[in-house]
Order: sequence, then structure tokens, then C-alpha cells
Amino acid sequence: MNNTHMPTRGKTRFFSRKTLIRSLQIFVSIAIVYLGIAAGLIYWPRSAPFPAMDQAATVTDPIREKLSTPDLQFTARDGSVLVAKRYGPDTDRVILLLHGVASNQAQMAMPAAMLSDASGLEVITLDLRGHGLSDGRRNDVDYIGQYTDDVEDVLRTLVAETEGRTVILAGHSMGGGIAMRYALKNDVPKPSAYLLFAPNFGEGPTEGKREREEGADGAPSFVHFDLPRMIGQIMMNVAGIHAFDDQPILYFNFPPQVQAYSYRAVMSGQPVRPDTSDKALRAIDVPLFVVIGEDDEVFNAAAFEGFVSANSDGETQTIAGENHVSILFSKPGYDAVRNWIAIQNLGAN
Repeated sequence: MNNTHMPTRGKTRFFSRKTLIRSLQIFVSIAIVYLGIAAGLIYWPRSAPFPAMDQAATVTDPIREKLSTPDLQFTARDGSVLVAKRYGPDTDRVILLLHGVASNQAQMAMPAAMLSDASGLEVITLDLRGHGLSDGRRNDVDYIGQYTDDVEDVLRTLVAETEGRTVILAGHSMGGGIAMRYALKNDVPKPSAYLLFAPNFGEGPTEGKREREEGADGAPSFVHFDLPRMIGQIMMNVAGIHAFDDQPILYFNFPPQVQAYSYRAVMSGQPVRPDTSDKALRAIDVPLFVVIGEDDEVFNAAAFEGFVSANSDGETQTIAGENHVSILFSKPGYDAVRNWIAIQNLGAN
């Protein structure tokens, strides 16, 4: 009887081996198709995003020539030099202000002066890596999250240089997104508060619609977002491949030149899955104040107050008549900051 069943067991083993090989072939085929689609989305020929686009042009030198001499220099963990400028009095509490996308610390001069006047504190504006006078490739980073690591290095230096000094971490737009990414980090110097102007919370209810290719007046938009390429890069990241993260997805047209942000730079400027902004807000256990213009054309301003209050003890102030950029120059906005500073007892001691 045992001999009768032996061939059956042999056939079963043979069948299982064939099934395994076939399954492996199917898996490899699916993987090849998946990666092929991702690569196609990344590299499929596309027209220049703007008629004035000049691939050989660089915005670095003309801007650098116009920037004022910085007051401070910080050394990041990779040896890169990050520059900054001081505004206002030398106080025991300082506000570190991070600029937004396609900007630099020099363009934050007036907002920094207004913020210092409203708060009574010293304000330090930082050129993010790859911006202004700081080291790094223009509008690029070495890996996703490097902006946040740079902020950690700067905060460690600021806290160490003066005993008892604390820092309020502030940011506009992408700078606010970087601050939110920082809130997710563990074992880092903790800010005494967060102050965010029209912050990029990334995916969620505050996310605005992608900029249209045509402006409200019928003129071409100065912003172009390459969504298909981003989808391809996300697909590659899901597969654990980051070799294509340097490819640009966000373009700003400043004729005759174009600023192009890499995928990894864009992703470094906002919380991303699985660590989205709701999780970042829940991680904040210090005072938080968000200021947003009612007419913000980049984000969904109406959603900020509910989103912030649902996930934190933070406060939101919506300023009538202000948009994404004008919020940085809004007197009512800074009056709200002044009141918040006083109520939270965050002024200089």
C-alpha cells in the first residue's frame, strides 16, 4: 500500500515546484511592468514647462550678488555651511524663521523686522540648504528630510551658544512644512513654541488644488507641477528605490530663468505618509500659533482652524484680505502674533 502512494507524493512535490517557479515568473513580470510604468512616468518625453525655460541658465549668481552679508554661519552635520541674518535685540529667546519655496533669507528681511517688532524678540532668518548664500545644490537636497536635519543642527548651535536660551521655531509655507517635519523628530532640541505663517501641511484638508497652468487673468501661471513624474517617483520609493529622487517636479518661472525643485526637496518641505501633519500636530506639546490669510490662493484657508484644533491645543488666526504672500506683511497678522506672545508669556525675560 505504501508503494502505491509514493508516486503521488512525488507528483505532488513536482507540482509544487512548478507552481513555485510559475509564481516567481509572475511576480518578476509584475515587478518589471510596475517599474517600467514608474520609469515611464518619470522619463517620458515632456515639453518644457514654460516657453522661457532655459535649461543652461542658473539663478544662483545674480541672486547671490544682491544678497546682504550674513551675520551668522552654521555648520551642518555634512560640513555644509548655512548662513543666516539677525534682526532686532539680543534676547534670551530667539525666533528662527524659515523661508518658503523659491525664496531666501534676504527676501524675509521686512517680515523678520516686523516679527521682531511685534514680539520684542530677536529674529534669525536662515537660508535653507541650496537657497541664497547657503551651501548645497540649488533647490535640492541629498535625501528626503535633510532640511529638517539642518534645522536640528542650527537649533543645537543656537541653544548651546547661550546657556538658558530657547528658540521659537517659525516658518512660512514650505518653512512651516519643515517645522512640522521637525515636530516629528525624536531626541532633538525642542522649541519653546511653533509660529507658522500659511504653513504647508501637505496632504490633508488644508491642501489646496494644484496650481492651474493658466492664471486667473488668462496669463500663463509661473508655477508648474509635474504630477505624473511625482507619481512615478512615489512608485519607485514604494519599491525601495531612491535613485530617481533628484528629478525635478516643481518649477517656478522667473524669465529668462527657471527654478526647478527636485522630488526629494519637495518631499522634504512637508510631512508625508505615514507621518502626516495630523500626527505632527499631535506631537507638539508646546504653544502653537498658525496665521493664515483668508484669501490664501495656495492652501484651503477655511480648513486650517478646524484641522489645527482637532489635532492639537494650538490656535489659528485667519486674517481677512490677506493671501499667501501678503500674510508676511500684514499688520493685523503681526498684531495677532503680539497678543499670542503676551498671552503665552513667550516674550524676553
